[in-house]
Amino acid sequence: MNKNSQNHLTTGEFAKLCGTNKRTLFHYDEIGLFRPEQKGENGYRYYSYQQYDTFSIICAMKDIGMSLKSIREFLKNRNPEHTMSLLIAQKKQIDKEINQLKQISQMMQNKIQILKQSRQIVCGAIELVACEEEYLIISENLEHTAPNAYIQILNKHMEYCSCHHLNNGYGIGAIVSQENLLKQQFSQHSHFFNKLQHQQQSPLAISKPKGLYAISYLKGNYYQTTETYLKMLQFIQENQLVICGNSYEESIIDELSAQNIDDYITRISILVSHK
Repeated sequence: MNKNSQNHLTTGEFAKLCGTNKRTLFHYDEIGLFRPEQKGENGYRYYSYQQYDTFSIICAMKDIGMSLKSIREFLKNRNPEHTMSLLIAQKKQIDKEINQLKQISQMMQNKIQILKQSRQIVCGAIELVACEEEYLIISENLEHTAPNAYIQILNKHMEYCSCHHLNNGYGIGAIVSQENLLKQQFSQHSHFFNKLQHQQQSPLAISKPKGLYAISYLKGNYYQTTETYLKMLQFIQENQLVICGNSYEESIIDELSAQNIDDYITRISILVSHK
């Protein structure tokens, strides 16, 4: 047994090297998945350093969801071409999962940033802000649509965003057209929208123009916007401004962040210009 002790590792030593435990090595041996290079007359198992790579591959395959049975079949029939095909397929799956995790991480980061910014908000105040261009994905047109069709259009919009991985932490918004603003039809939305991280090639993708916006924050029920809009229109008139575009309503604090609807905050932005 002296040869084994000099050139091989015991089960405990190999388990420590691989970051596993002896029970796992015993189990893998019993099911024929991964056997020691040698067994002594006393029944002790001995592993070589060269087996470390094979064990690492088993762990990697297990981590990506392959069953022990599938891993065992692969190891029994492995050859360079088979190995390369398997690794290419598994790498594609891993890359897909990495991209999904990156999207989730970005969504969380956006939401964190929104919540941080919400601490500085003074609800009811109106300010003029020069804003950069933003990109939106919009729903079907809501105008001249029966009220009971709103929910169907919203569901379709949400399904589209989910299918195309466009849910990035920004709440669903709504657009009030310039025409409806001037008519004071504040509850008549033209589209739902989601803010995009980057410009998209899609017939539903539009831009929120760069320009000067009158901005106010509504606290409470986001359907009760009339009072806020009337104050904003008065502010626009008093400051020698004209409405030259749409209004964009964006959820800042919504049901994800607050239990009570009275604590919701909606950002209302109206594109304006000086007379």
